[in-house]
Amino acid sequence: MGSVAAAVHEFPDSSTTALFLERCAASGDAAYSELRELLARLNDPATRKEARVFLAALGRISVDGDGGADEFFRRYGFCVRELLLHDSHCGLPITTLSSGFQQRKKLTMMEIPSIFIPEDWSFTFYEGLNRHPDSIFRDKTVAELGCGNGWISIALAEKWCPSKVYGLDINPRAIKIAGINLYLNAFDDDGLPIYDSEGKTLLDRVEFYESDLLSYCKDNKIELDRIVGCIPQILNPNPEAMSKIVSENSSEEFLYSLSNYCALQGFVEDQFGLGLIARAVEEGISVIKPSGLMVFNMGGRPGQGVCERLFLRRGFRINKLWQTKIMQAADTDISALVEIEKNSRHRFEFFMDLVGDQPVCARTAWAYMKSGGRISHALSVYSCQLRQPNQVKKIFEFLNDGFHEVSSSLDLSFDDDSVADEKIPFLAYLASFLKENKSNPCEPPAGCLNFRNLVAGFMKSYHHIPLTPDNVVVFPSRAVAIENALRLFSPGLAIVDEHLTRHLPKQWLTSLAIEGSNHAKDTVTVIEAPRQSDLLIELIRKLKPQVVVTGMAQFEAITSAAFVNLLSVTKDVGSRLLLDISEHLELSSLPSSNGVLKYLAGKTLPSHASILCGLVKNQVYSDLEVAFTISEDATVYKALSQTIELLEGYTSVISQHYYGCLFHELLAFQIGDRHPPQEREPAEVIPKEMIGFSSSAMSTLERAEFFVPGSKESGVIHMDLDRSFLPVPSAVNASIFESFVRQNITDSETDVRSSIQQLVKDSYGFLADGSSEIIYGNTSLALFNKLVLCCMQEEGTLLFPSGTNGHYVNAAKFVNATTLTIPTNSQSGFKIEPNVLAYTLENVSRPWVYISGPTINPTGFLYGDNDIKELLSVCARFGARVVIDTSSSGLEFQDDGCSQWNLERCVSTLKPSKPSFSVILLGELSFELTTAGLDFGFLILSDSSLVDAFYSFPSLSRPHSTLKYTFRKLLGLKNQKDQHFSDLIKEQKETLKNRANQLIKTLKSCGWDALGCHGGISMLAKPTAYMGITLKVGGFEGKLDGSNIREAILRTTGLCISSSTWTGVHGYCRFSFAQESGEFDRAMDCITQFKAVGLGPGYNRVGLYFFKRKKSIFFPIHPKPNSKSAEAFPMAAAAAAATADGVGAGVARQAELRRAEGNACFRKARLGAAIDCYTEAIALCPDVAVYWMNRGLCHFRRKDWSRVEEDSRRALALDDALFKGHYLLGCALLEKEECALAVEEFQKALNLLKSSNSVDKMAEDIWQVLAKAKYLHWEKHSTERVWKMQSLREACENALQEHHFLSGSLPEDSDNEYSEQCKLLSEVFTKAVLDDTPGDVPDYLCCQITFEIFRDPVITPSGVTYERGILLEHLRKVGNFDPVTWEPLKEHQLVPNLAIKEAVQAYLKEHSWAYKSY
Repeated sequence: MGSVAAAVHEFPDSSTTALFLERCAASGDAAYSELRELLARLNDPATRKEARVFLAALGRISVDGDGGADEFFRRYGFCVRELLLHDSHCGLPITTLSSGFQQRKKLTMMEIPSIFIPEDWSFTFYEGLNRHPDSIFRDKTVAELGCGNGWISIALAEKWCPSKVYGLDINPRAIKIAGINLYLNAFDDDGLPIYDSEGKTLLDRVEFYESDLLSYCKDNKIELDRIVGCIPQILNPNPEAMSKIVSENSSEEFLYSLSNYCALQGFVEDQFGLGLIARAVEEGISVIKPSGLMVFNMGGRPGQGVCERLFLRRGFRINKLWQTKIMQAADTDISALVEIEKNSRHRFEFFMDLVGDQPVCARTAWAYMKSGGRISHALSVYSCQLRQPNQVKKIFEFLNDGFHEVSSSLDLSFDDDSVADEKIPFLAYLASFLKENKSNPCEPPAGCLNFRNLVAGFMKSYHHIPLTPDNVVVFPSRAVAIENALRLFSPGLAIVDEHLTRHLPKQWLTSLAIEGSNHAKDTVTVIEAPRQSDLLIELIRKLKPQVVVTGMAQFEAITSAAFVNLLSVTKDVGSRLLLDISEHLELSSLPSSNGVLKYLAGKTLPSHASILCGLVKNQVYSDLEVAFTISEDATVYKALSQTIELLEGYTSVISQHYYGCLFHELLAFQIGDRHPPQEREPAEVIPKEMIGFSSSAMSTLERAEFFVPGSKESGVIHMDLDRSFLPVPSAVNASIFESFVRQNITDSETDVRSSIQQLVKDSYGFLADGSSEIIYGNTSLALFNKLVLCCMQEEGTLLFPSGTNGHYVNAAKFVNATTLTIPTNSQSGFKIEPNVLAYTLENVSRPWVYISGPTINPTGFLYGDNDIKELLSVCARFGARVVIDTSSSGLEFQDDGCSQWNLERCVSTLKPSKPSFSVILLGELSFELTTAGLDFGFLILSDSSLVDAFYSFPSLSRPHSTLKYTFRKLLGLKNQKDQHFSDLIKEQKETLKNRANQLIKTLKSCGWDALGCHGGISMLAKPTAYMGITLKVGGFEGKLDGSNIREAILRTTGLCISSSTWTGVHGYCRFSFAQESGEFDRAMDCITQFKAVGLGPGYNRVGLYFFKRKKSIFFPIHPKPNSKSAEAFPMAAAAAAATADGVGAGVARQAELRRAEGNACFRKARLGAAIDCYTEAIALCPDVAVYWMNRGLCHFRRKDWSRVEEDSRRALALDDALFKGHYLLGCALLEKEECALAVEEFQKALNLLKSSNSVDKMAEDIWQVLAKAKYLHWEKHSTERVWKMQSLREACENALQEHHFLSGSLPEDSDNEYSEQCKLLSEVFTKAVLDDTPGDVPDYLCCQITFEIFRDPVITPSGVTYERGILLEHLRKVGNFDPVTWEPLKEHQLVPNLAIKEAVQAYLKEHSWAYKSY
């Protein structure tokens, strides 16, 4: 830089400039190097003035030299020109501004070969900018893209005085020259600054930066008011050239090409050469302010429609500021456009010269240019502004976060503003939801909590009705809500508005059973009624229906009168009313008058009435529906919530999101009401008896297990749901979003039939040909329930294997279907065994057999191809209809050699005995495609009679077209075995496998017997260590078993599982494990936490895992003893004992009164008061043993073991025959770890109980603690023996080694006398401790059902030995047959197996560790 420094410090005479120019003449790179050093001097305030004077001298030489600026440019690699600025409106030079400030008429600009030289293209763009009013740029922050030598940025700052202009260009040389041009125009030729009307120079307003489009602004978080750009729009004919790294040292040719050509950008507009502009627009969306504008120069070559659509589909309103024709640059190669035309139907638009009006295509233009002709094209300047900037920004933030591939489908162009105002906010909401929720949130079946809150908020804000979410139940549609309500009440007679009967079952509409209809059979007869209220009321009075479902005429809905009359007449006749206001509820910021809602604003809705509203009024999707009911009766609300859970499963989350967004927008618009809400009148008491829920519904709702919502204070961790909450793969989110951002989706794009056919063929070998009917539903559960109705219509019997999904079984029972259980067992993984199925089907007419597979839900075990073949063979023999439910399949992670199904081959070889045999395939794509949170059920029917029967129940909730589009796309990825999608599914399978293993490990360590699983998202486990424990904690009190442990765990830890009531398998609970990662970890903590509560912190220390069946554990969480324990002795006996000791009868009565008071306090858990009463009784009659024992029980509850021991010893000293006294003393001694003494006391208690020949359930408790004491006694002494034996062994080994060492006979090799003696010594000690080493109990000493060691063995006529209690339970609950041989068996046929009992006792005597099996 020294040469330049010398030149600028001297007076710029001809010699100094000549030397400078001589160096520049060497090459273009040399000239650039000199200019770069000159810019450095300009940037330095100390040398700026001299450098600017030197620039002026160069400018004069450039203009005045021989040949002018062009010759100077050719010779020295740069030149300085003057650029005239003209007024855009009159075409005359600009002279003054309104303020009187003199504005220059021209700019002084330097040019170099590697920079795009100002020409018609950029002049037209500047002309377009001038079409804006002067205020458009004033005081704004502006960025110019592709600023080149910076003349537009400088001119813009010169004319409009913006706050800041950022000139951005990817060409580093362009930025340097733009910097020089900034100094050329910010200072005069004498090096003095030029100030504008605000006292600022161009240096204050303009900055130039090297930047790939807007990367500089994005990186520096600069928000822009205006973005202007003149960007290349032709693909480089040499794509490899565009892959070079841009730097100052790049060739001049390459850097100049950046001004003419662009590379592929990954946008759909690439095919038109507009990819770079598309990228600039999307980057601009991220940095533009909400009120910002973008102005772009657009060549008309692709066609005006294509150019405008680039902006429109990204959510812009556009305004064409200026349009003209310009000549196509002669050095621009348009061959890339010719190639595009060759490979597509699109035609570009060129013109022959400037006068031609008829456009020609790129191929013709290219040929014309090659022959020497000149061509032109249109050039337009567009100004564009986002129509909903904040919402559109959210959409593009989502797309830029890994979903760029969806942007090609994005279409935010709308002819109707009302459509845009509805859809764009929803897309923004959906984008935020998918971005923030990596896994879908757990929502209650009654409807998403947020949606119900929004409904309640809308009613409160717009109609002044103080509802809560607990008054709102969400349904998939209005038709589903009506049918579910009617099934809930199952009225003998219902009157339904004729406009609302289209989707009701045909049987209801054709039945004539009005007189004497039997409600107990849950039959429904529907009478269609007119909507006009006076006619409807007359019909109600005459027919006296139990349920009325109606809408209202438009003219009657304006006031409350008609509604009041309906409430009155239905109350008088005892009818329940469901009023549909769907047609009258307006989702508007200015809703019209609604009489029903006016009534509810002032009065509480009566308990016999509910309001129904189906939401179908939206501007975008005419078929997108969701419905909700309003009830202010808690019982009805709860029953409706449970009904939707049983019969439908869930309402589409997407539908709720869409309408929820509409409610949210309305609530955001609404101004808060400044007036206090009016007091509502309470609802009238309904004196007449109303119809209740149907008998089948009532019994099911009481018995079934339902979703447990979390509270505000604490959430519930759900391991009881058939839903996956694993992270949703990006491919799924992309498909969901794409289904909504698309417009004008064709029917073929939403037709999933062929995709499902391919899926079931590949996965199950099932051929769904053209004769098969494929039916879609929101959920597989909704489809299954329609099948149940078909079964009922055929008067068939639905057979479920034990261990079936509880929702399916309860759904069938809810509608009063005839059901039967197929016995299964844990040894086979609760799979149906062919011989058991055949035995069950022998006496069943019209059987429907339900099989869950290949993955069994909820056990997670698998049916192989041979398994299903054998079962179908049995079903064909009996002519059964077979429902194969594949809903939980597709996520098998451990097949263990289980062969893939080939149903087509299997069915084709069968020879059914009856034509009724058919295979029905039920499926769900949610698990198969890892679309957690989105459900899509399908049903494949091949029997035409079944198809007709199915369609006679028309109120099926079906998936919306957007979901069909989503699942069709995902099915395409799966069926085509897309590598990325296959990897996602494999990853989820691996996650589930790891979860299953971790769950099994945790359960086993906490006292559960987990069966394990091979696929799906759930498994079964038995709370073996907890069975029979009496627990009182967290509001739960009772003796634990498989049916109530769910409540105990939930109240204690907040973890919710499915109990054995749900699984239908005695003792076995269901755990699902597809939670979000953090939630799953918390669930594992909850299981461990409950172990500490239920088994005590000493569980691992004392080995309580051996408790296998009913027991009471008292360490350290102590149960509430049977209340009768504190009242073991009647008053007469106590008084007699007192009298015998010479105590007066009056004193004895006083003592008995104190005892009775103590008993009452004991039952209420008022232990302190009870102890006081018993102490007073003891003071009055100290020789009555029962008083001491009762007080000991109180201390027992308080875990005050020293006093338990003291009181029980006093009681036994008075009466040694008290078996409960020995029991209490044994517990106290066991707590002190005096195991041998405890064994003696427990044995005495057990002997006394047996000798009394009385049946007392405490015998089980005593036996269990006796077993525990014996085990602990063995464990203690076994440990001591093991240590002694180990010490002795080490001593012997040392002595042996010392002996050989001293005798010199300790060789180095291992094959010698010393090694042989060591080996024999080891064998001796191993045999010595063999009996003390726990192992497996011999099979002949264990029950065939429980696989646990016998205690009271009995033998059946078949010769099989079982545990008596377990076998009796089987006979009572399952049936009168031998569980193994299936021979008929009655209780009186059981004979004690004394030989086995003696063998067990002998085995236990020699192997005390086996007490762990009890």
